[in-house]
Amino acid sequence: MADQRWPKERRLRKRREIVAVRAGAAIRGRWFVAQVRPREANGPWRMAITVTRRVGNAVTRNRIKRWAREAARIGKPWPQGVDVVVIARAQAATLTARDDGFSKICADFSRLARAMG
Repeated sequence: MADQRWPKERRLRKRREIVAVRAGAAIRGRWFVAQVRPREANGPWRMAITVTRRVGNAVTRNRIKRWAREAARIGKPWPQGVDVVVIARAQAATLTARDDGFSKICADFSRLARAMG
């Protein structure tokens, strides 16, 4: 079985990196807001996911983060050379497995990536 972990080179791991990206351009989707900052032209895109307590309890927040990571991993939505901070909006708490919330997250990530240009 292939390694399914989120690789370290794709993560924004330090607070100062995340704060720097949050000063960049914001693109609003239905379920998420993506804050984007260009880095280097040929480098891989890196991402951090933020889900605040407004979104729901710990179970809900962790489910949203898992689905967002998986949507980014399988879809590879972002262009090369950018840092992205994905912030879940409060409406994301309404996403459930019953109403196919994962596919809605994948679609929202695709819309955000297209809006980046």
